[in-house]
Amino acid sequence: FGFEGIYDVTNSAMFGDHNGSTLALYLQDDIRVSKLISTTIGLRFDHHAVDTGIRDDQFNPKFGLTIKPSNLTTFRGSIGRGFRSPTMAEMFTDTNTSGFQVIPNPELKAERAWSYEIGLNHILANNVLVDIALFHNDYWNFIEPEPDIQNTVQFLNVNRARIRGVDVSAKSSWFNKLLTIGLGYTYLDPIDLKTNETLAYRPNHLFVGSLNVVRGFATAGLDYRYISRLDN
Repeated sequence: FGFEGIYDVTNSAMFGDHNGSTLALYLQDDIRVSKLISTTIGLRFDHHAVDTGIRDDQFNPKFGLTIKPSNLTTFRGSIGRGFRSPTMAEMFTDTNTSGFQVIPNPELKAERAWSYEIGLNHILANNVLVDIALFHNDYWNFIEPEPDIQNTVQFLNVNRARIRGVDVSAKSSWFNKLLTIGLGYTYLDPIDLKTNETLAYRPNHLFVGSLNVVRGFATAGLDYRYISRLDN
């Protein structure tokens, strides 16, 4: 359990003179039901306020379930409610950049979401771990930068959005962890449910690969990252 608080103050030509606060209280407990099953139960309260008069509050529950039928395999599932307050930059930026005029939106509200995930990780051998996850996120007041025909950009609350997809990863270590290899692939289906268009700046395909060698106090690594062409 705990408490966190953030207080923002801006005094600049780009953001103007504003202040805002974000506060949260949270509680979480891990409960082992049996040797096979364990659960995670949590509750969080979020509060966001800005000097423009915007106020947002939300209770955010979460529940997770883990089933471990063997030492090699773990199934998991979770559901939770989410809350993201807009940043001061998203609310108050007023500037010209790269031919675009970015204008403020002091009425911008917090994003709200429900998130769902099911997953599996399995040890194929002593040195190979595979993880697969399916996820689905529903958003309300989703924050997106929206340009118009005059090249004016403003951060707006999209009424409804959905991001769902699948994530697959594998990790393997060799020669007493001297060499570690990692591979990962993510498929995203990010949709603005109001316009039925792909959400901006979000790729459909993402691939990552890594190779690391550790020898004593020295580490050498190579990382590769591929992002598919953006539709929007």
